[in-house]
Amino acid sequence: MKYILFFIFFSLAHCVIAQFSTGTWRDHLPYGQTIDVCVTEQGYIYCATPYSMFFYNPFESDLQRISKINRLSDVGISSIEYDQNHRSVIVGYQNGNLDILFDGYQINIPDIKISSLIGDKRIYDILPYGDKVYLSTGIGIVVLDLEKMEIKSTYIIGSGGSQVKVNDVAIFDNRIYAATDNGIKVADLSNSFLSNYQNWSDYAGLPSMGAVKEIEFFVDYLFINIAGETQDIIYKRPVSGGNWEVFAQYDGMFYNNMWCGGGWLTLAGSGSYMIFHNDLFMNVNETTHQGVVVNCNNAVVDLYGGVWAADDKGGLLWRKNDGAKLIVRPQGPAEAAVRRLSAYNKNFWIAHGGVNDSWGNTWHKAPLSGFVNEQWVTINPGNGINDTEGINDMMTVAIDPNNNSRVSFGSWDEGLVEKQSDGSIRIYNSQTGDNTLEEAGYDWAPGWTGVAGLAYDLYGNLWIGNSYAEHHLHVRSGNNFYAFGFSPLLNETDKIGDMYATQFNQIWAVVPGKGILVLDHNGTIGIQSDDNFKLLTDEDGEGGLPSKDVFCIQEDLDGEV
Repeated sequence: MKYILFFIFFSLAHCVIAQFSTGTWRDHLPYGQTIDVCVTEQGYIYCATPYSMFFYNPFESDLQRISKINRLSDVGISSIEYDQNHRSVIVGYQNGNLDILFDGYQINIPDIKISSLIGDKRIYDILPYGDKVYLSTGIGIVVLDLEKMEIKSTYIIGSGGSQVKVNDVAIFDNRIYAATDNGIKVADLSNSFLSNYQNWSDYAGLPSMGAVKEIEFFVDYLFINIAGETQDIIYKRPVSGGNWEVFAQYDGMFYNNMWCGGGWLTLAGSGSYMIFHNDLFMNVNETTHQGVVVNCNNAVVDLYGGVWAADDKGGLLWRKNDGAKLIVRPQGPAEAAVRRLSAYNKNFWIAHGGVNDSWGNTWHKAPLSGFVNEQWVTINPGNGINDTEGINDMMTVAIDPNNNSRVSFGSWDEGLVEKQSDGSIRIYNSQTGDNTLEEAGYDWAPGWTGVAGLAYDLYGNLWIGNSYAEHHLHVRSGNNFYAFGFSPLLNETDKIGDMYATQFNQIWAVVPGKGILVLDHNGTIGIQSDDNFKLLTDEDGEGGLPSKDVFCIQEDLDGEV
C-alpha cells in the first residue's frame, strides 16, 4: 500500500527529537514542491506548498515556516495572493477553506468549505480588487468582502445557471472577465445582480477552442492562455479590438500561470519561466536554475527586478536582478509520499515509495531523506541495476543499531539498498552475486527483486523479506547471507510485508492475504535443522487471527506481539 502523509512527528520519539519539550509539536514537511508565490509592497516573499507555507525576508535572510502548527487552519493549499489594500495574505485551499493572514493574527473563513453546495470547491486563483476578493473556484466565482470578512456573493455562471470551473478572473474597464473551461464569460462589474447567470455573456471570437486557463490585461493587451492536448498557446489582442496574435507557443510546453505587476509580465510553465517588460521584450527565459530543470507553477517580480519562481520540485527559485541565482526553502524531507519510517538514537529515515493496490510497481524514484542530528539530509541513490534511470519504489527502511550511519532500504525492484557510512549506496539483489537474495519467479521480470520488509534483531543481524521467491526470508550476519525457505506454507506467489524481530529473537513477518509467518531460529542462524516456524492464520488452532489481511505488527514492553 502507498500511504501519503502530511506528517507531524511528536515528542514521544525522544530518540529523534530532543530540542523541544514533551507534549509540544513541530512539523517536518517537504518544501521542494512549491505551488504559488506572492510578493508584498515591502519586498517580502510568501511561498506555498500543498502542505504549508513559508515567509522570506530577503533583506535579513529571515526564513519562517507557516503551517497548522502556528497559523494555518488546514492543509491542501491551492493558491495564495497578497492584498495590498488590507496588507494581508489570502490562502485558498483545495476544499474551499480560506485563511486571511494579517501581521500578528489570522482569520479563518470556512464558508465555502462547509457550504451545502455540491461541486468542486477548490480555489484555483485569487484576485483582490478594492474591498473585495474574487475567488476562482470549480463552482464559479465566490466574492469575499474583506471589510466585513464574509462571503458576499457566489456567481454560478455556466450555461443555464450550471456550475462551470473558473480558472482565473480579470477586471478591466469596469468589466469582469472569467476564464473558464468553456471559454470566457464577461459581465458589467457595476451590475448588482451578477449572481444571475443571465447577466453574463460569452466573449465572442476566441482564437481557438479549449479551456481558457489564464487571463490578464497588460499594456493595452488582453492575454489569454488556451489549453491544448500537447501544448498551451498564449494569445494577445489589443483591448481596443483587432486580431488575435500568438504571443508564446513552444513544443510540449504547458503554462501553469500568467502574472503581471509593476510593469512586468511573467509566464510560468513546464520547462521555463519567462519574464517580459512592458515593451513585451523577453528579458528572461530560464530553463534551468542551479541544476534544477525548471517546472514552474508561478513567477513574480519584486520591486528590484528580482524574479521569484515557485518550482514543482526545486523549491523557491530566486533570480536576482544581477542574474545571480539562489534556491530558498526551509529544511525538510524530499517529499510527502511516505511508506515507512525508522528512528534510532538521533537518526530518523524515511522510505519514500509504495505500490498500488495490487502490489504492482508505481516506478516511483525518490531521494533518500534523513533527519540526522537535527538536520535534514537528502541523498540521491543514483542508478539502479534493473533500472539505470534510478531506484524504484522504496518500501521500508531500517537503521543499523551497531552503526547508525548505515541505513538499509527495501526496494520493490532493486532488493536491498544501503546507504553506507561514507554516504555511498550499495545494492544487494539477484544480480550482484554477493548475497542470497533471489529474483521473482516470473518470466516477465528478469532480475526483479522485491523487498518490502526489513528488521534488525538484538544482535545486529539484518533480516530481509524476499517476495515472490523460493526463500522468503534472508539474513545478513556480518558479511554472510543465509536463506530460509518455508515450503509448503509459502510459495513463489507469496509476498513478505512488514517484519519485526522480537526481544525473544523471533522473526515475525506479515504475509499479505495469508497471515503472519513466525520463525524461531533457536539462536543458530547458520544451522537450520533446529528451526521452528509457523504460519498464523484465521483458523482455530492456527493463530485464530481476526483476519488473514494483516498490515503491521509491533511488540510491547512485555514481549507481547
